[in-house]
Amino acid sequence: MKKLLSVLMTSIILFPLSMFAQVQTGKGNPGAKEIKQYFVQKIKPELIKQQAKFISVLSDKEIAELENIKKQMKGVRKQMHGKVKPDDRENTRKAHYAAFSEQVKKIIDAHPKERDEYIKTMTEKKEQWEKDIKAIREKYNMPEPKKGFKLLSKVTDPAFILMYDPDRQHKPGHKKHTMNPGGTKAMHKGVYARMLKEPAVVVNPYPAKTTVNIKVTGAKDKNVRVAVFDSKGKEIKKLYDGPSSLALLTFSVDVSKWQPGMYTVNVKLDKRGLSSDLKVTR
Repeated sequence: MKKLLSVLMTSIILFPLSMFAQVQTGKGNPGAKEIKQYFVQKIKPELIKQQAKFISVLSDKEIAELENIKKQMKGVRKQMHGKVKPDDRENTRKAHYAAFSEQVKKIIDAHPKERDEYIKTMTEKKEQWEKDIKAIREKYNMPEPKKGFKLLSKVTDPAFILMYDPDRQHKPGHKKHTMNPGGTKAMHKGVYARMLKEPAVVVNPYPAKTTVNIKVTGAKDKNVRVAVFDSKGKEIKKLYDGPSSLALLTFSVDVSKWQPGMYTVNVKLDKRGLSSDLKVTR
């Protein structure tokens, strides 16, 4: 009887301690779920959007080169399995990433305007994401992870966004989420195989002076409405309104006579709404 009481007392003491440990590490904590949702709903779609925007200015030759680099990366990862000691894996991954990153940077350097715009945009978004995630952790009394959120540490690097693979798992959470900047560019397997399926809107160039190209993906078998609004919320141009049998819709808009300023491209895919900024300059 004494032994039974001893076991019960030990269990009563250890149970709350184990629960406390789970809360502190994020396991069993609703905060972990909220961070996962934040990543899926806020961060990942923006990464895919920025990737599509950058890729849309690449030539077919550059896209093919990028695909080849990513294919080599996957091959190296497969070779690592079972051949690299656990203690050496992190450093080995970093070395491989750095080597392939240098190859991608040669493609990026041919597009300085898009490179600089990306860095500026993502630096601002990274700061906001870090603030939001920190607020979630504080809300649920979650400790800061020792190594932080690795993916966020890379988002301001243009090489990262071109190498980014949405189909690879990133903590917290994972859901296949891909899209295609499409247009007249060649559809290369491995880079864009499933990209047309995801709803997204890409506006290029940004800013625009004479003509702007608007691409909408994920439109197949949906009722679609695409329109441009000015800064006061007034619709100034309707581009599409009706059912679509195509996954990709592309529009070329003459903005040479538009007033300089900010506009918004609003897209409706059934009940889902999407939007993207459109800037006109002279």
